[in-house]
Amino acid sequence: MSQKVRQSGLELLRIIAMLLIVAHHFVVHGGGGGIAPSEPFNNAFFNFVSIGGKIGVNVFFMISAYFLCDKKFSFKGIIKTISASVFYSLLFFTIFSCINGFSWQGFAESILSFIFQYWFVAIYLLFMIIVPILAMLIKKLSKQIHFDICAIGFIVLCVVPAIIFLINGWHFDSKIFFFYLVFPMSYIKLYVKKINRPLMATVLVLCYAIGTVMGIFLPSNPNVACSNTIINFFIALSLFMLFKGFNFTSKFINGVASTTFGVYLIHDNPYVRNVLWKFVASLGQIQKPYWFVFCIATVLAIYLICTVIEIARLALFGAVKKLFAKKTAKMINF
Repeated sequence: MSQKVRQSGLELLRIIAMLLIVAHHFVVHGGGGGIAPSEPFNNAFFNFVSIGGKIGVNVFFMISAYFLCDKKFSFKGIIKTISASVFYSLLFFTIFSCINGFSWQGFAESILSFIFQYWFVAIYLLFMIIVPILAMLIKKLSKQIHFDICAIGFIVLCVVPAIIFLINGWHFDSKIFFFYLVFPMSYIKLYVKKINRPLMATVLVLCYAIGTVMGIFLPSNPNVACSNTIINFFIALSLFMLFKGFNFTSKFINGVASTTFGVYLIHDNPYVRNVLWKFVASLGQIQKPYWFVFCIATVLAIYLICTVIEIARLALFGAVKKLFAKKTAKMINF
């Protein structure tokens, strides 16, 4: 039976989301260590890019929730996620051990990298386990109760923290928010058949502008540090709805999108991260008038290099899988 080919609208959004995450890491780590440029345009661009990290993460969880909310639990995705994480962690641990010396602690953390080195992977693995359970619950909900849960969750996880921030400037990033996203995403999948594209585009532009301005005028922008802000939720949601409406198929886009997880594992590996962003920061471009060009070029270069590396890993894993299947078949026939 042929495998179902995914529509490329949301696959394209995966690529954009990872670009947002890499760009966020650039400005908070490598583009000046979170210190905004003094030049006005670069300062605005800095704040525009800095909020992209949490938006990108929200988009990834929204897409995953949308596809997993009517699926049964499967070990396949969990095994693929863990194997990719461990592969890259052990690879970079080995490379840096040759330079800095071997460490048993580093070795253990690399073996369990999906717990100790990548917060996103740890949450995502739990997400893949819990979502099928939530899916069984969601099937029993009426449309009204389903909507009420979405509304109450939004108030508790997004509105209340916003009020607290307005009162005393304190904000917090709740990981529970990612699991809450299963409810609005499943509601969209079940009940939302038409997309008001002009409205979604308006929400996207307006919220992104507000989020950027907050970074320019506030000493601490919660949209940079927290996924569960009202701004980040609506930006991610409007992006999801817009790209969900793009019904086309592109093998190229789908292929590039399949490498996005690898891009994250490579560039945000703790060994790579320490060297990469120190090198970028050492170039001293943060106060140059063309800094925004340097930012775009660096992010694209990092993304491209990581994509090529991940393509090589996927090819290697595919070859090993075929070889293992071939040898297993020979053993059975023997």
